[in-house]
Parts: sequence; structure tokens; C-alpha cells
Amino acid sequence: TDLPLQIRIGGTYSFNLDEITFRGATAFSSELGTSIIHCSVGGEAIYNRTFTVRLGYQTGIDTRGFSAGIGIRYSFVTIDYAYVPFSLQVGNSQLISIGFDL
Repeated sequence: TDLPLQIRIGGTYSFNLDEITFRGATAFSSELGTSIIHCSVGGEAIYNRTFTVRLGYQTGIDTRGFSAGIGIRYSFVTIDYAYVPFSLQVGNSQLISIGFDL
């Protein structure tokens, strides 16, 4: 079985307005040997390096589109929540992660 090959390129841009940091990101990926191309676009706003709100969109996948999330950081602990709705009666995904900055 041949493993799939993929090439991906992307970039981010961020800027600050007082206590809020805004970030935007985009990425393009292509599966080599096929005509499948994906585009991902996302953004986040971070208030006082503590509270984060995120939005994203992904093309090229029939069951996915928009996603949203929030995050909170206290000291060295970060808790993130993401909601990813799926179409075609696949259901929805709710993800929670906990990170530690040591």
C-alpha cells in the first residue's frame, strides 16, 4: 500500500490593540497524485493573554466547514474547548484539551 503524500503551505499574521491580540492564519494543502486541495482559514482574539475566542473554516472536506472554540489560561495551565459541527448526519464533535507550560 502506498502512503499518501501531502504538501502544505501556510502563514499567520498577528497584531495587538491595547490588551487584545488578534491572529489570523491560512493554510493550503494538496494530496500529491490527486486533485484534492484543502484550504483552512482561522482567526483568534486573545484578551490579556488569558481568554481566547477562535473561529475557523475548512474547505475541500464534504462533512466539515466552520468550527469555533474558546480557551482560558491561568498561570501555567491552559484549557481549550472546540466545537466542530459535521454535515451529512455525521454528528458534531466537542473537544476539550488541557495544556501545561512547564
